[in-house]
Amino acid sequence: SSAFDKAEFAFLPSYGLKAVITVDLVPEYASKKPTGRDYTNAQQNQQVIADIVALVEKNKKNPAILLWETGNGTAASCKNREAFAKFINVLAKAVHTADPHHPVMHSLYYHGGLRELAAIATEIDIFGISSYNGPAFMVGTARKIKAQLNRPTLFVSNGFVNVFNVRSRNVEEGARWTNRETWVDGVRRARPQALGGFFRTWRDSDNENAWGFVRLDGTPNTENIAAAKQLMLEEILR
Repeated sequence: SSAFDKAEFAFLPSYGLKAVITVDLVPEYASKKPTGRDYTNAQQNQQVIADIVALVEKNKKNPAILLWETGNGTAASCKNREAFAKFINVLAKAVHTADPHHPVMHSLYYHGGLRELAAIATEIDIFGISSYNGPAFMVGTARKIKAQLNRPTLFVSNGFVNVFNVRSRNVEEGARWTNRETWVDGVRRARPQALGGFFRTWRDSDNENAWGFVRLDGTPNTENIAAAKQLMLEEILR
């Protein structure tokens, strides 16, 4: 089921929040095993595009939508990266046609697929990138995307999603990357190539009510909503 089917999605506008709607794209490989998805297969591609366009057409007027994210890290797990880049470009164009009022973003897993996308995917408005590696990586990646694709960057995930979800298992290093001020510093230094990013996730999981806007029971986490609004206000006034 999509985010639109969940009851909690309805309360977003009342809190002044908008959502990035992620449309998952199946990679060609998962855990080094083939998934059956083949981005050189025209029939598969046409069906996926038709399904996504139908979702966009049905929900594009929802006031809670900020932008569409078509795939997150998919290119890095594809053997046929050039074929994937052609597919994502056709998909983005179809989404633009169906909904010209919301941008289309594709998120990378580190730099996986960047070379192929730079040559082909001209219909993508924004490129998302993870920020697990701290400020230096954030700045360098934003500049690389600007130089190779001439597109802005949005940092779509970071250590705030889960304090243990960091590249290193070293607790001290993990704590460093999950520090809010460290992350904000990275975003600021990456400007003007970077538009900004997210330091909270949408919904909590793993039996913890810690990081999300929505608690495990589906109710708003007003404390986290207030924290995000405060950070946005600080940036506006800065």
